[in-house]
Amino acid sequence: MIQYVLEKNLLTEDQPNDFRARPVNVRSMTEDDLADEIADANVGISKAEALALLEAQAMIEKRWIAAGHAINLRLVHLHPSIPGNYERGHHPTNAVIRVTPSKEVTELAKTIPLQVVEAGSVIRVDSVFDVKTGTMDEKVTRGGTLKIAGHHLKIVGGTHGPGSIVFVSRTTVGTEYVVPAVDIVTNNPSELIVVIPATMVADEKVVIRITTYYSGTIAAPLKTAHTMTYEQELTVV
Repeated sequence: MIQYVLEKNLLTEDQPNDFRARPVNVRSMTEDDLADEIADANVGISKAEALALLEAQAMIEKRWIAAGHAINLRLVHLHPSIPGNYERGHHPTNAVIRVTPSKEVTELAKTIPLQVVEAGSVIRVDSVFDVKTGTMDEKVTRGGTLKIAGHHLKIVGGTHGPGSIVFVSRTTVGTEYVVPAVDIVTNNPSELIVVIPATMVADEKVVIRITTYYSGTIAAPLKTAHTMTYEQELTVV
């Protein structure tokens, strides 16, 4: 299911009833996730072998792209294009690669259920960036700094308790690491910067759970806390 909010279309501000739908619960999957799925599919390929195959595929595809070839895969098509308009005697200096979903993907997208949610209730995480390793949606460094980007993230308490940022272990069920308020370095609606708990265990898999009463304004917090879990698993280093 894809949840979405309706937002005013800024391109047609003169039309008050013109809105656009913005997805709010999209998870970013990685090759590491794909390798895990392949290994779990019991097809006789380990995660390490799956990662090696994906690396070989990427290497071959990059070679084809560098040679100017179009690539037609089952789920996506990649083809070279030269952008811009040029006067006679002037020539382009670079190409771009256009990415087009296959018919199979296009038809599949039509079957995904959609659900509208209220914008004021939406907490959205777009990405998490580990400063120490320079990785996005991949690692968290114990005692390091993590940047969390998204929407309605500001940690605000309410009548029933405080807001919170919690690293939830997927390796050890029931284990959680709460970020103390003093370790929330930046607390903005679009960005949180936090000090990662140093008590986490190396190689542990964690996800991030955010709870807040933020409603879009500090003066009028929500009556009920809103909580979301960013389901991208992060590896502790």
